[in-house]
Amino acid sequence: IDFPETMVLTPDGLHLYVASNNNNYVVEVDSTADTIIRNFIVGPNPAIGALAPDGSTLYIDLTGTGYIVPISLPSGSIGTTTPTGTLGQMAYSPDGLILYVPNNNRIWVLDVASNTVTDTIVVSGDLLYAIGVRHPDSSQSIYFADATGNIVELAVATNAIRNMLPPGGIYQTLTLSADSSKIFATAQSTNSVVVVNLSDSRERNGIYEQFSVARVNT
Repeated sequence: IDFPETMVLTPDGLHLYVASNNNNYVVEVDSTADTIIRNFIVGPNPAIGALAPDGSTLYIDLTGTGYIVPISLPSGSIGTTTPTGTLGQMAYSPDGLILYVPNNNRIWVLDVASNTVTDTIVVSGDLLYAIGVRHPDSSQSIYFADATGNIVELAVATNAIRNMLPPGGIYQTLTLSADSSKIFATAQSTNSVVVVNLSDSRERNGIYEQFSVARVNT
């Protein structure tokens, strides 16, 4: 695989999808046998965007082109490209029906069934990354990191900005814990991983736990 940059594992842990960012394909790997099963030719400079909650569809960001494209994983067919100008990670709604795509100071709301943009949400600050989570109070939320270090919370039911968590660094990637209680954010500006405890109201006012990241020599 030439220049593998982004990847995602299916919910059952059986298949790994890796984007070859220098080329135009995504590979499917059998994670138990460590062998490549299929190649998907999708377009220039692919990066993993978001995997559907049921593992059926994988959206790919064709970086630098302003387009995204879906792969139907059961059939292996490539869908129609959609112009969104995406800049980073995307996120599915928990039911898998909507895809949220960050683009500068907007969130594109894409209906997955029709592969069309149905709404645009304007926010302050350039959005870079997104993760889909279920909020501790059982309402559904999507979280985005912006270019200034804020984490923006979007309420799925209303497509309205619900909250904004103050900066704990300039984040490159966001990852959600298995129980949806914490966000882990890499902060290159402080050489650390920032932990946001979503159930702790103090951290909604900017109190974070951080731990430094250093190379381990073996």
